[in-house]
Amino acid sequence: MKSCPVTLGGGLRCRAPQCIQRYLIECVLLCRANRQAALTVGGHIFFQTLSAAATLGIFLTDATGLRTYHNSRWMQIAGLSLEASLGTGWVNAIHPDDRQSTIASWQQNVAEGQEWYHAHRILTPGGDVRWVHAMASPIRDASRITGFAGTVEDISSRREVDERLRESNQRLRALAAHSQQALADAQSRLSREIHDPLGQSLPAPKMDTGWLSRPLGGQLRGEP
Repeated sequence: MKSCPVTLGGGLRCRAPQCIQRYLIECVLLCRANRQAALTVGGHIFFQTLSAAATLGIFLTDATGLRTYHNSRWMQIAGLSLEASLGTGWVNAIHPDDRQSTIASWQQNVAEGQEWYHAHRILTPGGDVRWVHAMASPIRDASRITGFAGTVEDISSRREVDERLRESNQRLRALAAHSQQALADAQSRLSREIHDPLGQSLPAPKMDTGWLSRPLGGQLRGEP
């Protein structure tokens, strides 16, 4: 996924959802990569403030992909407690129809050490279904990956709008096809109504082909 460039020093220059997610991940990666800053009170406060104020869910994992942290927003989206969501517990929040494909996608991403982009559904304990878009980036210590930092965005409203637009477009296409067929039928009826009376009132033209059976010599002499 290609997104607008963001810089921590200059702040967030683009408000597109993917750019906000990327910016948050960059902030988390900065905190995790700079161990000295993360160990200071200021670094800890920055991370906690960022995590608590984020409108997106934030998660951290170890090198094997096991979840080690979720912020409060992630827990609100998933409907799980921190304790229930750590390790592999987070997969219990995935909708059963999307669970296998999401787990396979995540495991492949961890094995390859690549950035992760994935959309899937969440099924909360209360029965609410939510569409989310997740993305994650590896945390590197020199050439070694020590974990992943990621965000989860609730895109349910956006998906609902997209679905309504899709249904509306389908209805418009069906209406256009029906209108085109109705117009063709009307033209066909009009054509029949115009030509049928003419066909009934006018005798069909006949060609005298009797001369074809007469001898050619007689025809030349003008014999009947």
